[in-house]
Amino acid sequence: MRRAAPRAEGACCRAILLIRAALLAFLALSVLVVGFFSYFYVKYDRIIEQRFRDPVFTTQRRSMRAANGAGGIGFSRCGNRG
Repeated sequence: MRRAAPRAEGACCRAILLIRAALLAFLALSVLVVGFFSYFYVKYDRIIEQRFRDPVFTTQRRSMRAANGAGGIGFSRCGNRG
């Protein structure tokens, strides 16, 4: 009957090792996921910052000017449709 105690101790060590392995796997996966999303966050943040450095409405102003000058499309200066 004394042999039952070492088996229980061995099972306990296996359970602890399994918990440690699962924790290590979880932490490794968490670091990979955070690194993956951080990479793309920084990448697209730089793209957006670059676009905000340029004037925002230059292309719209050109397109509106072209639309108003092409055959009276749009509104005239006095507010009537021209």
